[in-house]
Amino acid sequence: MKINSIVRDAYKKMCKASCAKVKDNQTKIDYKIQRCVDLGKTIHTYDNGHKIVRYHKMNFLVGDYEIMMAWFDFTAPEYKVSEQDKKEYDIVRGVQSTELTTQEKIDLTVQQIKKLSSKRDRMDTEIEKRYNLLDKLKEESNTALGFAATV
Repeated sequence: MKINSIVRDAYKKMCKASCAKVKDNQTKIDYKIQRCVDLGKTIHTYDNGHKIVRYHKMNFLVGDYEIMMAWFDFTAPEYKVSEQDKKEYDIVRGVQSTELTTQEKIDLTVQQIKKLSSKRDRMDTEIEKRYNLLDKLKEESNTALGFAATV
């Protein structure tokens, strides 16, 4: 996704420490901006498809193919992204994976499996609730139809 120079400049001003870590390397800064948008939460979508993505206390205006603007917003609730989430993102993208030990990679994989398993369990519970509701509605419908037939 294209990153507008306005976004790049704003990010450099808002996140000086982050930029210093990568020695103001343009490619790495672009990667960090993209990671913000990818891990952030869409908080608003406009009719034209553009959206506002929240990452911690920053907002990004994102179009179809471009990150167009970035700004701080201290009035809205912060959308926190953990260091763990960022590490996992980096592993998936193939970045910085050499900095992790084999044990860290194993631990991350186990954590990902646990998250997926937990999500699956919640989905199974939700599906079961929906089936129970469906059965109840069918029962009510049949009762109502039976009542209507006797009248």
